Amino acid sequence: MAIILLLIAAAQEIGQNDPRQTYEFIEKGSLPVEKRTVFGRIVEKREDGYLVEIDAPWESTRRTVTLRDAMLEAGPLLETAAMRDQRIEQSWAERGYTKVTTVDGQTAFVVSREVELAERARRAGLDARPPDPDYVPAEALLALELPPPLDAPDVESGGGSTFPWARRTGQAVLMLAALLVAYVIARNTFLSE
Repeated sequence: MAIILLLIAAAQEIGQNDPRQTYEFIEKGSLPVEKRTVFGRIVEKREDGYLVEIDAPWESTRRTVTLRDAMLEAGPLLETAAMRDQRIEQSWAERGYTKVTTVDGQTAFVVSREVELAERARRAGLDARPPDPDYVPAEALLALELPPPLDAPDVESGGGSTFPWARRTGQAVLMLAALLVAYVIARNTFLSE
């Protein structure tokens, strides 16, 4: 029994020395001032109260407040990690945020509307069937296997000529004419000196 009491006392001392440990303080309420609950970390224990850093991750700056023993109805009450997580999640939800798990396994709070839009876009992307890169229509395979018929007009020639040799002959005549012009220019330029 004594060992259990020593373990409980040691655990309580470890919890009080942990700088990340949060506590709940309940202030006394009076008629003009409502009862207020403050959650935070004890920065300093004073003889007449506590200097507490308020635990509010949604605020951009850290705030401290002095809580006097005479004004406290209860506290400091130890807040467990599960209670803190639940309180933080609920407070973010009241501000319009949703808890999400990132790809690397961390949790973050994101604007709820953005989460809804991202989920809708993800569902729309899953519903749309992506093109199958391995799918080749059977007609395309037949076109690859069989050469075009010989009597089919050549698409590049404009489809006007029914003689397949006419285009090649025209290209040969133009090349000979270009070579003849190049020869005449070269002879008049280089060989005339």
